[in-house]
Amino acid sequence: MLNNNKFLWHVSLSGLRKFGMLLEEDARNYVQRFQKQEPQVHLSLLNQVVSEEGADFFIWDDNIAIKPDLPETQTEGGVEKSVDSEGQDNSVSIVDITESINYIETNKDAFEESNDIPSKYSLKSVLTTDQILHYYWRLSKRMQLTSTCLQRWMASWIAFIIIWCGDYILYWISHHSKVLGILEFFIPLALLFIATSAFAEANFEGERMIQCIYPTEDRLRVQAFLRQQPLQMKVFNISVSYNAILGVILAFAAAIASRIILDELSIVIQRGQGGRLIDFIVKESDRNSRFYPLAYTLAVCARSTNQDVSRKAYVAIQTVCRTPEKLFMFLKYCKESLKLKSWPRRHRMAVAKWYTTNPQYLDNPMLLAKHVTKYRRRHGFSHKKVLKCCHPNTSRCPDDIKFILCYAVKGISKARRLHQGEEGKIMSVVDFINDVDTLRKGKMPEDDVVALIKKWELTWEQIPTVHLQSKEIWKALLNIMPMTALLRNLGKLTMHRLLEPGSPEETRTCSRLNNAELLKDAKLHPIQILSSLNGYRRGEGFRRNRYTWNVNQNIVHFLTQAYMTQLTSSSQTPNLPQNLLVAINIRHSIERHVVGIPLMNCKQTATALAMTLKQSQPSTHTVTFGSGGIARRLDFQLSDSGIYDIESALDAVEQRTDDNPVNFDAPLQYAMQNMKAVNAVILMTDRLTEQDRSDIQRAYRNFKEHFLDVSFITVCFQNCEETSPVAEPQDPNMLDVIGVDAGALDIILSFIADRDQQVRGLLEELSIDGRMEEDMEEA
Repeated sequence: MLNNNKFLWHVSLSGLRKFGMLLEEDARNYVQRFQKQEPQVHLSLLNQVVSEEGADFFIWDDNIAIKPDLPETQTEGGVEKSVDSEGQDNSVSIVDITESINYIETNKDAFEESNDIPSKYSLKSVLTTDQILHYYWRLSKRMQLTSTCLQRWMASWIAFIIIWCGDYILYWISHHSKVLGILEFFIPLALLFIATSAFAEANFEGERMIQCIYPTEDRLRVQAFLRQQPLQMKVFNISVSYNAILGVILAFAAAIASRIILDELSIVIQRGQGGRLIDFIVKESDRNSRFYPLAYTLAVCARSTNQDVSRKAYVAIQTVCRTPEKLFMFLKYCKESLKLKSWPRRHRMAVAKWYTTNPQYLDNPMLLAKHVTKYRRRHGFSHKKVLKCCHPNTSRCPDDIKFILCYAVKGISKARRLHQGEEGKIMSVVDFINDVDTLRKGKMPEDDVVALIKKWELTWEQIPTVHLQSKEIWKALLNIMPMTALLRNLGKLTMHRLLEPGSPEETRTCSRLNNAELLKDAKLHPIQILSSLNGYRRGEGFRRNRYTWNVNQNIVHFLTQAYMTQLTSSSQTPNLPQNLLVAINIRHSIERHVVGIPLMNCKQTATALAMTLKQSQPSTHTVTFGSGGIARRLDFQLSDSGIYDIESALDAVEQRTDDNPVNFDAPLQYAMQNMKAVNAVILMTDRLTEQDRSDIQRAYRNFKEHFLDVSFITVCFQNCEETSPVAEPQDPNMLDVIGVDAGALDIILSFIADRDQQVRGLLEELSIDGRMEEDMEEA
């Protein structure tokens, strides 16, 4: 049976490739004919026909076979020419295909050597439409037969693999796995991958075959039909493609990686380090650049079998999860990553207390009302869903919090009816929620929306999208907009002509950008400001060019000044070593955009990082390197105010470009020749290939022979499939940074200053062993 299926698949694939080669030869014949006859091709007519006919839906009837009347050809001037007339009708007949299928099954040799699809070398003239459909029908029946035979075999193979792998999984629950058992577990999966790859290869050829047809006006309907019903081998009416196979492999890899991380964190908890881990999470929750690692780790600690760790983690929710968005992310990891199907008592009580006893909401109930209306739904959770699951006890809550929670579950009408006698005590909260709910549901005049924005200081997230196209509404939002939101929306504000030169809005905006105290209070990172500067200079939106605006040079000037000011005030890092080497790769591809900051290219980001490190530690050496064996030093010029000039630095780096293979030894050779001591090396490049990784690791190993106890940080601005990690897991002094955002530099500085020794001590003895509680229920 296996040999028969293999034969059928081989015949189908060879037929597809043969048909594709025939169509390519047909296209070459068309080109030769058109070159000799010099036809007039009108692309506008071609597009018009495609738009009119390409949307039609065609249905192929397997019981109808087209018998093409192949046109006779005659030679004229050495070129064969079809005699088929324009008005000739196709000959259509109804036939029974059962005998054809039986004939194919019993006469393999005749089937394999069939001349229904001629060789490309025997093609002397262009194919007619009937010929293309005839060959398509023959291949369609051939692939239909192959799919029918193979899908039964594939179903049996999948069932066998499920039973085989399930037996091993059940055995490993109570026994230790061995290398031989792991191999026996993965070999059937590998064979299944090979079998599905055969389907994917045939389907790929079926899709490619359509692109081989030379497009002419009389073939447009045929091409539209073939695009809707390509030649495919299906398993239970599902086409197998390489993308689907890759998706399954990545899903397995993600599941395995998630389980490994889960087991490692479990070991930390079981060894008595869970309490220290939670203390670290609480300490770093405000300054961490990304919240999802903290949310995932806190979820693991909360669901631990260690009762003390679990209790402490649930208490920390109110401190770590400062907004509903962070709370919903924590709940998402509890549900998905940890397979939490139900809400145990401790889990319900902790989430309920986040609403009812949260100090920030008890001190300011209006903050809860703003959070409920601003973060309505995040990460698959809403306030209504969460409150229904946790069942909070509001008997001891203030009246305004009771009303807010009732509104989140039942709506404004029922909330007002249930708290009718208490509205006098909580009038401000009731009025706020009523106004926001009316704004969200109803069609409110523009003047009333502006009045509500000024009255309640609403954010743009609380405004319906239909109102965000108004100049007056953006003008009202501008007056109360936080600095982070202001930087993000400078383009939209200019597009609505609010930042015209000399306007009061422009004056107010420039004044805020020039206010060092406001910048400091907003905790803006210099790279955030520089990213906004580059995005504003573009004059258009980054995605699909949806927004365009005329750049205001005054805004550009004050954004530059804000970057300089914040660079000085935010780069004071204590305990930073003096001997730092910053190396920037200057190959041509480094001018592409950065992962994490799409509005900046790699050179701009590298220059900004180098300037920030230089500002933090003036003795830092900055060099650029390329294919040569010598690294060139890069000196930053000081402006009149004593701050490094970003414009001159960018110009200096932009002038240095090298397209040849990179020599990663050059910056380290510079350090050995010009620096007496080196504490850290920060190497910046655009991408990391396997060859780059091996070259950098070899250069690092050679460098360690001259300088001991050196920290190596490799910054890769772009991520791709071939990106390979440089840092060795057993070396605590190596760090890889893939992509850059506003928090990446803080991580680099923290790593260099050894401020992360606390978390290193927590995770230094990780091992792959541990268990997690699936459903903890406390009486």
